[in-house]
Amino acid sequence: MSDDPISAESWWQRRATVVLALAELIPSERLPTGERAALRRLAPDDYAASPAFWRLMIERVPEELRQTLAAESRWAMLLHGLAEVHQTHQQKEKLGRVLAETNWSEARMEQLLRARDAQFWPTLRRMWAVLAVHARPLDWVDAADFVLADSESAAERCRHRIARDYYTMLARPAP
Repeated sequence: MSDDPISAESWWQRRATVVLALAELIPSERLPTGERAALRRLAPDDYAASPAFWRLMIERVPEELRQTLAAESRWAMLLHGLAEVHQTHQQKEKLGRVLAETNWSEARMEQLLRARDAQFWPTLRRMWAVLAVHARPLDWVDAADFVLADSESAAERCRHRIARDYYTMLARPAP
């Protein structure tokens, strides 16, 4: 990604467009059930042997968005989530808010926000499973920003946003 603000902005827009297209495709009948099942089995350390992963990456994700092994690993985590949660995109359903509405505990939220490196995947996988049980639409661009964050500063901004949305939702009086 370039330091030029215009190209950086178009990079983010392009990634958002790709995420929205995947969020539309993966839960739809256009993606064969076997492909979706293969995506649910993806893990960030074992995606290289998955034909379903590579088909989507090559056909749907531009090379500049997946240039490193770390980026591919993060895409595997996101594709797993899209297949596991199996819900469509809804822009205002931010990750922190949805987690609060699904009774994601504060202890689990703390684990998610503190998770780094090897702890990130198991915590994220648990979150995807909870969201799948609740069958809630999600703002997949918001979720993708968190999962695909390519620097600690970008990840930290996402963690702050998720925490802010989560705790704001918890602070609201029950209807």
